[in-house]
Parts: sequence; C-alpha cells; structure tokens
Amino acid sequence: MMKMKKLSAALLAVLMAVSMMSCIVLGASAEPESGLGGPVKIEKVEADPKGIDVPGKDLPAGLLVVNSDWADAVGLVSIKLDGITYRATLGYNAFAEIADAAEAATVNAQIYVAPGIYEADITVQTGGMKIYGPYAGVSANTEGNLSKGNPNRPSADVTSSMDATDEAVFTGIINFYQAGSNLTVDGLYLYGSSYFNLAEGGKYRVGTYVKNNIVNVTSANLFAMDRGQNFNFMFENNRVLNANSIVTMGGMGDITVRNNYFNTSNYAVVVTSVQSGSMGAYCKIEGNHFGSCNGIFRYDRGQTGYQTVLYSAQILNNYVERNGTNYLVWNAFYALNTLPGTNVQVTGNTFLNLQNGVAPFNFPYYKNEGNVNMYRHMININENYIDLPAGSNFINSEMNGVLNCAYNYYTNGISASQVTKYTDTQLILYPYYSDPEMTTLTGDAKITGVNLSEAVINEEEKTVYLDMRSNDLDYIDMDAALIVSEGCSWKLYEDQTLSTEVKNKRLYFDGVTTVRYVEILSPDGVSSSVYRIYATKNYGSEAKLIDVLIDSEQVASPEIVGTTYKYTLPADVAFLNYDLKVSSGATYELFADSMLTEPLVKTGSYIPYGGYQVYILITSEDKSTTSKYCLDFERPYSEYYDPCVVEGVAPAGNYVVRHNRKWIGYYCQNLLASETFDFMVTPGATYKIYADQDLTKELSRSGDVKALALSEGTNTFYIKVEDSAHSNVLTFVVYNGTRSSDTTILGLATGSSAVAGGVITAVGTGDTMSVRFNTRSPYATCRVFADQSKQIELKYTSTPITEEGSIRVIDERTFNLATELAGNVYFVECMAENGAIEDYMLVVQKSVAAKSYTDVSDGAWYTSYIEDASAMGMLGGELTGNDEEGNEIYAFRPDDFASRQELAVIICRMLGVNRTAFEEFAVAYKDADQIAAWANGYVRACYAFGIMQGSLEGNDLYFLPENSITRQEVMLMFSRMYGLTGSYDLSVFHDSNLVAPWAQSGVEAVVASGLILGDENGYLNPDAKISRAEIAAIIVRAIEYAANM
Repeated sequence: MMKMKKLSAALLAVLMAVSMMSCIVLGASAEPESGLGGPVKIEKVEADPKGIDVPGKDLPAGLLVVNSDWADAVGLVSIKLDGITYRATLGYNAFAEIADAAEAATVNAQIYVAPGIYEADITVQTGGMKIYGPYAGVSANTEGNLSKGNPNRPSADVTSSMDATDEAVFTGIINFYQAGSNLTVDGLYLYGSSYFNLAEGGKYRVGTYVKNNIVNVTSANLFAMDRGQNFNFMFENNRVLNANSIVTMGGMGDITVRNNYFNTSNYAVVVTSVQSGSMGAYCKIEGNHFGSCNGIFRYDRGQTGYQTVLYSAQILNNYVERNGTNYLVWNAFYALNTLPGTNVQVTGNTFLNLQNGVAPFNFPYYKNEGNVNMYRHMININENYIDLPAGSNFINSEMNGVLNCAYNYYTNGISASQVTKYTDTQLILYPYYSDPEMTTLTGDAKITGVNLSEAVINEEEKTVYLDMRSNDLDYIDMDAALIVSEGCSWKLYEDQTLSTEVKNKRLYFDGVTTVRYVEILSPDGVSSSVYRIYATKNYGSEAKLIDVLIDSEQVASPEIVGTTYKYTLPADVAFLNYDLKVSSGATYELFADSMLTEPLVKTGSYIPYGGYQVYILITSEDKSTTSKYCLDFERPYSEYYDPCVVEGVAPAGNYVVRHNRKWIGYYCQNLLASETFDFMVTPGATYKIYADQDLTKELSRSGDVKALALSEGTNTFYIKVEDSAHSNVLTFVVYNGTRSSDTTILGLATGSSAVAGGVITAVGTGDTMSVRFNTRSPYATCRVFADQSKQIELKYTSTPITEEGSIRVIDERTFNLATELAGNVYFVECMAENGAIEDYMLVVQKSVAAKSYTDVSDGAWYTSYIEDASAMGMLGGELTGNDEEGNEIYAFRPDDFASRQELAVIICRMLGVNRTAFEEFAVAYKDADQIAAWANGYVRACYAFGIMQGSLEGNDLYFLPENSITRQEVMLMFSRMYGLTGSYDLSVFHDSNLVAPWAQSGVEAVVASGLILGDENGYLNPDAKISRAEIAAIIVRAIEYAANM
C-alpha cells in the first residue's frame, strides 16, 4: 500500500503558474536562465601536487592556495573540495578556473595568497570568495584613533615600502561580478593601480568585508561598486597610505568604515548612483584616524536622471586633520532630494585645521525637479571638537529640516552668520561648550532673576514661586520683572502646552493660585527650556475691570470715562474679539442692555455699524462686591460688512466666511443629494438664497428655510442680505463630495489575507469559501470572474446600504467560491465609485490531505504521477475503509478507464475553473440529464469553452458522460485547452491511418508539442482507451509543459 505525499512546493508553484493563465489558452512562462557555459579545465588528483608549506598558518580544508607565480606557465593552483583535491590546468587564468570549480561544487572559494607580487588582472565567478594574505587577522591600523576633544596630532611615522618578501602585493584588477556573492579581503597589500571591480548592473552582493590590509593605490576607487545592489560593505582595521576613495557604491546597502588609519585620501567613502537608478544606503564612519585628507564622506547623485536616497549617515568618534579645500562631509550634486526624514549624525569627532573660507559641511538641494524643500531632514552635529577659523563658514545647507549644531566646542566661537541655510530650516547652535575640555556650556536658556522681593526660583523644579498675598498689585508686568540668560528671549503662555501666548506679558491673577508658563529661547531662537510661574494671592474681595484685551492692532486705546470704555473702531473692524481681565478670583457676566436683562453668550463677534454697547457685571470672589462697566463701540458703515451674514446656523460646522470677498464656503462631509442651510444675519436684517447671480430664482429665505438640491462637486448660490437702509449680496459656494476613484483592495473582509503586486492570497479549508472584499473606499464594488478574459462572471449576494441624505450607495457583495484544489485562482475586478477599474487576482491555497491507496504499489511506473496529481487535488480515489490506526484508505483504480465526465472535471480543475459558475449554463446535449451531479458544472464549463463538444448522431448532440475516453479524444481536448496549432508528420507511427479526421489537427499539434507521444514500439494507439493512471501522468506532464510554454 502506498501512502500519498503532500504536494511539493515546486509542483505547487507549477500548479499556481498554470492556474493563473487564461481559462482556455495558457500563456507561456519565461525561459529559465542557463548556467555558466564552457567546461571547467581541472583535473582530479589523489594528493595536492603543489604541497605549499605556509609557515605559521593552520590552513583549513577547502582552502585554495596561490603562489605568486600562479600566472606563469609552470604555476599550479589547487583546491580541496569535500576531501578531494583538484588541480587547475596550467596557464594564465588558473585562478578563475579553480573558482569555477568551487562554484560547480556549490561552495565558496577560500584562497590563501602567499607572499609575492600579483600583477595580472583576474576575473572570478563564484558564489563567494575569501582572500587571505600573510597578515590576515592582524590589524594594519597601528596608530589607532584619538579621543574626542584632543587636539594633539599622532607622532607615529606613517611610511611603508612595498616588500614582496613578507607581503602579498596586488597591483592588478580583480573583477568579481557573481550575483548573490560575498567577498572577504584580509591581510593583503593593495598597490599602484590595483582595485576591485564589483560594478555590474542588475547584480546584487550580500557582503564585502575588507580588513587588515595596507592600501597604497592611485586608482579612482579601491572598490568600484557603483552599479548593482550591494547590501553590506565593511572596511575595518586597514592602513591607507594613499587612496583617492575607498569605495564608490551604488545600489542599496550598509556601509561601515571603522578603526582605519588614513594617511592621505580624497574621500574615504563616496556613495553615488552613477548608473544604478534609485538607491538608498545606511553609512557609518566610526573610530578612524584621518591623517591628511580632503574629505571623509561624499554622497552624490552622479548623473542627471538618477535619484539618490540616504537613509542615515553616522560619523562618530573620528580624528580628522584637514589638509585640503574640499568639504569634509558633502552631499554633492543635489543629493538628498527624494526621501523624507534623512538623518545625518556627526558626533564625538575631532576636526583640526579646518580651512578658512571652505565650509566643512555641505548639504545642497536639487532645485529643478519640482520637489524643492519637500521633506524635513535632520542633521545632528554634536559633541565635537571643531577647530574652525574665526568667522569662517561652517555649514552650507539648502535642505528643509533641522540643523542641530549644539553642544560642540568651537575653538573660535560660533554664530548664526557662519551658517548658510534655507529660510525655513531650524538652526540650533546653543548651548555650546566654552572650554576645550567641554565641561562648561554657554548660551543655555535660564531665568537668572526676578525683580520682585516675593520671588523664589527653584531651578531643579524649573519653577518661579511668587507669594503676592501681601502685595496689592492687580497684575504683574512680567516684562519688567523677569531676567533671563544673556542673549535669550522669552514668551509667556497661559497653558502648559504653550499654545495660548500672553502677548502683553502681564500675569493676571485667576484667584488664590495662578499658574503661567515661560518659554526661554536660546540666542538662536530655538526653545531650550520651560519654567512654571506659580503665584499665590489672598481670597479676593474686589470687583474691578483690570484690562480689556482687544485682538486687533487697528483698534486704538479706549477713552475711559468713569466705568465706561469708549472705543472708536475703523469701518472694516466689524468682527471683534476681546477678553476681559477682572480682579483676582472675580467673575463677570455680559448683557446687551443697561438694565442687565438681556444676557450675551460670548465676548466679541459682530459689531453693528453705528453705536453698540456691551454691559459687564463683575462679582468679587467672596461675593461681597459687585460693579458694572460698559464697553461703548462706535463704527461707521462698511459696504463689505453691513448688512451681512454673521455665521451659519444649520447645518453646524464647516463654514468659511470671507466678508472682504463677500464669499461664504461650506464643505460637505459626504456626497449629498440636498442640504438645508440657515444663517444668522446682522440685527434687523433678513436674507434670501438665489440660484442665479441675477437674483431671479429664489430657493430659500429667512423664516421659510428650504433644502437646496446639490450636485457632485462645486455648487454656487447667492445670498442677499438687506436691512432697512442697505443690502449686500454674498456668493455662497457649497463643496459637495466627489465620487471616489479609489480601486484599492486591502484584503478579504471575511478572513486573513495578504495583498501584494495585485495578487490577493488567502488560505481555504473546505471545498467552498464565502468571500467579501475589504476595499479602501467603501463605495467601490467588486466582481469575480472564473477566467482572465472576464467572460464568466460569478454570482454574488448583495446588501446595498444607502447613507442618509447621501446619493452614495455602499454595496456589500458576498461571493461563494469553490476551493477544491491546492491552488484556486479567480480574477477580481474592483470598480471605483467614478467607474475606474483595477484588476486583481485572488489565489486561495488549501492543504490537500494525504491519502493512502491500497491499489497503488510503490514501484509502479505511475506511482509518482498519482502522488502529485492527488496532492494537487486533481484526482481522488474511492474511500474503502480505515486501517488499523483509524486512517482512511482509498482505492485509486489505476487500470480503470477514465470516463468523459471524469476528464471534464480534470480539465476544469487544471484551468482553475469554478464549477459553480456553470451549474446552470445551457448545453445542447440530449443526454444532459445523465451527467453525474458531481460533474455537471465541469461538463457545462467544457462545453462553454469549446473544449469538449460532444458527439453528433443525426441532428442530435450527445455528451456520452459514462463513455471511456480515447487517446485521440484526449489529444484533441488538450490541443484546444492550450491553443496548440503545430503540425507533425504522423506517418512515422505504424497506426497513423487510425487517427480520425476530426482529431487529425489536434493529434498533430499535441504530438508536435511533445506533450503526448507514441509507445516504445512506434504506435500512437489513437483508439485505445486511456486509464486513470495514464490520465494522472498526462496531468502532471501537462502542468509542467504549460509552465514552460
């Protein structure tokens, strides 16, 4: 008895590839990539013929050993793979041949390079390469790095000569392009024009590790990686005697340059997108000693049309001696122009000998691509020792963001004039250290004193306590009382969130306790600290009007006559907000009349033209005293404001009133069919709403408010406001909603799913699945099809929901989908509210339970085919019982002949057809009632697609569902299914004369494709009935064939 295996990942992938094709003609898949061509010229020997002795080196198995004469005719190189030693053919490129052997053996090449001079260029293709020189594992950075804040130069002599007796000296070019590869270079001497060429478009490398080497090169870049994708680059413990740049990298990657000594260099790191399209990188330059350099880090877009993205750069704890005129840190040629939130951190470094007139930091911004200052970036330059000439330019920056340059020591001080920046960029310079030991700060923001004897400053709590209980002041003039650090400014706020500023800087008492907040701003205008002001006062018995705060600079101070404040307003100050300050703890009420019988709800709002009075009743905190005041406003007539709409009453919210433009706007929350609008107008006035500018089509009026019909988008109406003397016409614009164009499907609302690249994936459990789609716009609707050409649409149940007052409809559709196979594919159309369409694919994967068949032996020719076809859910067996462990066992009946209706089921399953969509599809078969229920939908689908057309007897068409299927019938059906049209000379088969005329073209096409062939004796057997085992084989071959068409 054979126990069935689960569907392999590879075969499932094939099934999914086939299922995703069109329901009748399946598209061809891409050709697989071929391997590396050409024979590997190596010979196997029983022992290492070279026998290289490497003193002091314990070389591991699998290490490729190379002498300096490897390029000569007499040179040999060898490699040990899996315990067997291989030797390369003598010749120039033995190095690369051995690397090919390593690749063929699916291992990485580990290479030990003996002392000598290596001048030839080499090209290596292998999954990985590790090159070890004589000093592998021994740091070449003998000088090390100096600590932060130390201005002394290192005294070590940094000179070296090329010595081939002790060192492996490379002067040639190493080309290393292999995709997915990694490279280690450890303990070499790289000299002259030598460099590593890793620049290959379309390739990616997972890691490049360079450590313990001596570098003395004249090449443009020691590591050229400006094309392709490079995910990790590590340069550590190296000694650079001379180099233009260590690495020029393109493509996305992490770059780390750590603990190296640089005698001279142009730039240690150049990151660019010379020919790599868009890219992004993380870069860390840490703990290096730069003895004499033009620059440290350059980030460059390279060529017009390419985008360069820097995620973050960290320049930490380096010792830098400047001896050049370039920028130290340079985002060159319009870099950093595409990514929001880029972070550059420069911390703990020592910068000496910075040149006068050349800013060490440069961050330009590309201005010609429509996205100037589009994003905020963060540049942090902190805790550094900076030897900057007095008055010299420190930073050039055109980026929009934050330049945080606080907490540095500047040998000659610093000021904002030494930073060139974009207008909206926030610059932070303070505080900074005033001593080279970096212990004392200057420019820190503090309250240093208060000109009140009652004041106590608690610096730890950041609080100023004011005990005013014995003081009779009505308020405190904080502008006169507060003393802050030199050069700092400050603001007074009513709230802890610093949202309500007290512009006159007066502290008015709220009662027994009053709390205000002071924000101290450093000399560069950046907030540094916040203090709390806590004032105490006795329980109040006074009821005085202390101040009237008018929110308008156009209003002059009032004329105060007794308890009346007389204000003369300009004509266009028709709307006025004011705030009243009264005695400590007192309260007040507002009235429209002197008898105090008509309460007013709020201070401010519309001030009618002519005379207007507001009366104030103030009550002391202890309720013992009351007093009455009057605000008397006088304003002349204005054609813009008199009369006018004061505010919208209904519906609430969303109104924007522009009186100087005679315009009112309203924003609907939804796409409305109509809305009712009502307005408050100036005293004594009424309003009417018209549909036309000529005011001939009245729609609504004061006291008789009616709904206004709205269309999608912008609706314009006209409001006429009039009183007994004047009238005004305002344009009323209602912005109604617009139909959404969103076609995004977020996933399934009926279960877990994922969406990527237009494909929705989900997991099914049973043979059917209820599906409802979760669209980002609730107004989008979905349709599901069985085929990619959208000829067969699946049914759904619908629950339309109409929102109140809206013309929008939410249509929630539920689909009942068949999920019988391991992979079930449907085609989904998402239609936006405005008619836009986007297509998706729904893939429902299901685990098909393994089955045990009693009549399938392990050694039969068809066993593997039945395993795969069954695991895919294409074929099943008949349940015959249970074994001793209670597991179900089945009979497959491999020798039984397959019926026509069985083949219909198989064909539809191979095409991913949903049988439920065809259960009621009309067919012309006279024997349709004889089709089994389990095959009904499948047979009708094959008829709809023209794959199985039936047999004509007289004028009647029959399907003959129980009839066994013949080989030529199967060939004809598969030719129709795959759209095969090839021709073939069937006369090569002994029984070609038995092929029926109606099957001739289909048989030729299938044979020509190689899908189905004759037997080993040269017979095609067109009339032979086909068994279930043969059907299983054809299924698997057909799926594999379709995946490679």
